[in-house]
Amino acid sequence: MGSRERHRSKRAISSQRQTSEQQRAPLAASALKDLVAAALEALKALNTVCLDVRPLSNMMDYLVICNGASKRHVKSLADHVAQKARAAGHRPLGVEGEDAGEWVLVDLGDVVVHVMLPATRDFYDLERLWSSPRQDGADRDENGQHGTGHDGNEKADADSQNTPRLPS
Repeated sequence: MGSRERHRSKRAISSQRQTSEQQRAPLAASALKDLVAAALEALKALNTVCLDVRPLSNMMDYLVICNGASKRHVKSLADHVAQKARAAGHRPLGVEGEDAGEWVLVDLGDVVVHVMLPATRDFYDLERLWSSPRQDGADRDENGQHGTGHDGNEKADADSQNTPRLPS
């Protein structure tokens, strides 16, 4: 093997290493969110919502929530998201709920994906939970509380819930 051939061979190996390193570089949060959305769309996820939760959490940037038509569909969507993320060089930190299949969470660090059956999604209502409070205060009740129904009057609260109280 001549010096030119060795040089070409070294350059080819170096190029392969760079390509491999580029594939393993973690994606930016917005690019990862787009990859997740595309993966979900490819397998016909239902009612996909992407929430920007940066103002609410320092643990993640985006929350992606979608429905699957059945337990098998929920599992398949979550598995596909995890596979696409791995292929892009972003290994999932964890996948929870695959056994039950009603709600599967895929934690990709900056992006957390919730794939749920419609009834489970309706029950937990994560969109409302993770929506930022409105600036104009329209989400507050008449006493300025954030939709808790608690007005500071324990007696009224206990009476409304038919909760027995100890005599004072």
